[in-house]
Amino acid sequence: GDAEDTLNFKDALLHWARKQTQGYEGVELKGWKSFKDGLALCALIHKHRPQLIGDWDSLDHSNAPSVAFAAAEKYFGLEQYLEPGDLAKMDEMSTVVYVSEYYYGIYEQRKLDLAAKKIGKVIQLTITNDALREK
Repeated sequence: GDAEDTLNFKDALLHWARKQTQGYEGVELKGWKSFKDGLALCALIHKHRPQLIGDWDSLDHSNAPSVAFAAAEKYFGLEQYLEPGDLAKMDEMSTVVYVSEYYYGIYEQRKLDLAAKKIGKVIQLTITNDALREK
């Protein structure tokens, strides 16, 4: 039923987030409350676009929500509809919904990145092919 699907989605999403943030100092995803300080969100973005977060070791932990919100907007266009303090007050379901936006945003960007790489390879192949024809 619906409740079961939601549970499976929540578990799968948390599992994904754990895998993505593994090895990030200060990030330990024991459950949904672990997202409240914003560090895990920063780690999710840093994993795929480190330049948007900057040097992990010098990240100001107290400013993590703001850093994550700004980076998510730049990376995959997630509107900054939360205030930094909202993260700490969110209930579990709101957190799941918010983290799922990161999942879908990152997933869509990865698809675009892969498509761009493929196009780049085709262009390179065409250039090489044209150069060989001219010889």
